[in-house]
Amino acid sequence: MFKRISNSWELVKASAQVLRADKELIIFPILSTIGLVLVSIAFVVPIVVSDLLNQMTANLVLSIIVLFLFYVAQYTVIFFANAALVAAAMIRLRGGDPTAGDGLRAAFSHMPTILGYALISATVGMILRWLSERGVLGQIASSLVGLAWNIATFLVVPI
Repeated sequence: MFKRISNSWELVKASAQVLRADKELIIFPILSTIGLVLVSIAFVVPIVVSDLLNQMTANLVLSIIVLFLFYVAQYTVIFFANAALVAAAMIRLRGGDPTAGDGLRAAFSHMPTILGYALISATVGMILRWLSERGVLGQIASSLVGLAWNIATFLVVPI
């Protein structure tokens, strides 16, 4: 397990080096940020505008579904951009000269894996949210498990 974490950390460092060497690849973090903003707007604006917030609190099932879909969309954007960046880093490490298109093509080719990983992460996110609503012990457990999960998802990029 520690070997996998070590390898993942090396990929993170290599990705940072690629960003320094290939400035045009900064597009991936920028795309991720733009994507997260757009996904947030896509979920928040309709809720605020149509006053669904009041209806959702009355309909627990609908609120859980909407929250889960929000998590899936957010994680998909994040993992897609990370996978594109890591793919470009791998091209650089193999001696190539990566472009943004190379990274995007690689990420698109792994879309089923990215979506699967987003579904798993969204499920964990829902569980952590549920835990955090269970009092002080739930908040502590949620914080500790959440920290571990964030480290794991940061170091494990689906390529």
